[in-house]
Amino acid sequence: MGRSAWEEIGVNPDIVVMQVFSGLSLFTILLLMSLGLAIVFGLMGVINMAHGELMALGAYVTYMVSVFLKAFFHHSWEFIYSWRSLPHLP
Repeated sequence: MGRSAWEEIGVNPDIVVMQVFSGLSLFTILLLMSLGLAIVFGLMGVINMAHGELMALGAYVTYMVSVFLKAFFHHSWEFIYSWRSLPHLP
């Protein structure tokens, strides 16, 4: 039986899928941020400096919540997001 194209070039398809979703997630965050800045600048003619501050605050809070959840719910967190816990499709 032949090898797949992924195996021939040495790429794990799971990693590719994770990177695509990670890129799309970052893209949507940056898109919403830039659209918000563009709308505020277009309507008011002033650059809203608090926009970036709120983005940084949201990133910090997200990081702190993820650290908290990893520290106190480590084993249950792995079970919830493991592929083995998902129901198998027929």
